[in-house]
Amino acid sequence: TPMAVYAVMKKHEKTVASGKLPTTVEEVEAKFAGTGLGRKTIQEVCEMLGVDLLQSLEKLSQSGIKATAEDSLRDIAEKHEVGPIDLVSIIILK
Repeated sequence: TPMAVYAVMKKHEKTVASGKLPTTVEEVEAKFAGTGLGRKTIQEVCEMLGVDLLQSLEKLSQSGIKATAEDSLRDIAEKHEVGPIDLVSIIILK
């Protein structure tokens, strides 16, 4: 059922927010590939990861990526010709 799928997804989000963030690009890809991150906004991703929104936006800016909290990862990724996973890697690893 849709509720069962949602319950599984919520468990995954809690694990990420608990501080067990990936430490390499490969770990980021393994953890988040195919999870629908592209539909989330920068703010939602930061909340899910448990990282500071302003610091994340600054990391993206330092990497030449202009974004706001309300922008979806997919939209930002398309504008800058990268993938949503690449954006998450910048937020987590830089």
